[in-house]
Amino acid sequence: MNLLEVWDELESALPVGRPGRQQRRILHESPANLFVAVTSPNARRCLTLTVDDSALADVDALPSARGLEILLHRAGADGRSTLELQLVDPALLEVFGSLAWDVANAVSAQGDDTSAVRAWLSRVMLWQRMLSRAARGLPTQAQRGLWGELWLLTEKLARAFGVERAVDAWTGPAGSAHDFQTSRGSLEVKTSAAHEPQIVRINGERQLDDAYVPSLHLVHLSIEVRHRTGSTLPASVENARALVAGTTAAMPFEDRLLAYGYLDIHAEMYAQTGYELREAELFRVSVGFPRIIEHELPDGIGRVHYDLAIAACAEHRVDLAQVLMTLAAA
Repeated sequence: MNLLEVWDELESALPVGRPGRQQRRILHESPANLFVAVTSPNARRCLTLTVDDSALADVDALPSARGLEILLHRAGADGRSTLELQLVDPALLEVFGSLAWDVANAVSAQGDDTSAVRAWLSRVMLWQRMLSRAARGLPTQAQRGLWGELWLLTEKLARAFGVERAVDAWTGPAGSAHDFQTSRGSLEVKTSAAHEPQIVRINGERQLDDAYVPSLHLVHLSIEVRHRTGSTLPASVENARALVAGTTAAMPFEDRLLAYGYLDIHAEMYAQTGYELREAELFRVSVGFPRIIEHELPDGIGRVHYDLAIAACAEHRVDLAQVLMTLAAA
């Protein structure tokens, strides 16, 4: 279903110059009462969920998101209340279409009103974090970074761990200190273009700090960046989706893509650039590794960002396959 087209149809039926509202139920096979709507005279696009008021008993506050308004219309005489998402910033129309469809699908899978409300709120909060990062597309370095993490996930971790464990280990998009975490250790992934100096940006004094994990390794991927050839970011996403399809990892994988800031509506923007792996190296991060870590910082200093030359890490190089076997044994 194309929600953008549905909203356009609803808008065309609005009264001219007078307040009004047109709405249509969607996903009829679901027990959830989901509607898309357009209001007049401001022509705001909306997604609504109507539930029994008792399903909102534990809702103390509503999330907020840039460019959106999130409303709660409390119960009338029929004991039914409505949660509503409204688009305020027209520049986010395409993003809002993706958001509304994602929220609607998550809600439609629930069997009762209480679960539907929880799904609604959790998906909106996930989008709230994404909208603050990448509503208009990922910057160049983030595109390369995501391609590198997907390469490691699909080409190495899924084979070593199995698909479900590999996706479960992909914790970076959720804000964890390291990109991949298992009970046996963590992996931090850095991707750099082969034609550039092999230097990677370290974000914070804890990114290369192994004090809180059983082991820590830095994965460095050197890639060739090409125009209109090679493996594009959208192609890598579709490859990963095919890998997780039909498994319990399918929805968690989509959650991580969303948290990273990847939206399908930007795929054409990313499709002009392709990547080809030139070299993959793994380094053990431990005593003697060139880094800045938390306990070595003077009082009052924090949030340190610095550049690390990969050449300076050579003596800490280890075998990727062997390390993956160790991590997979957990």
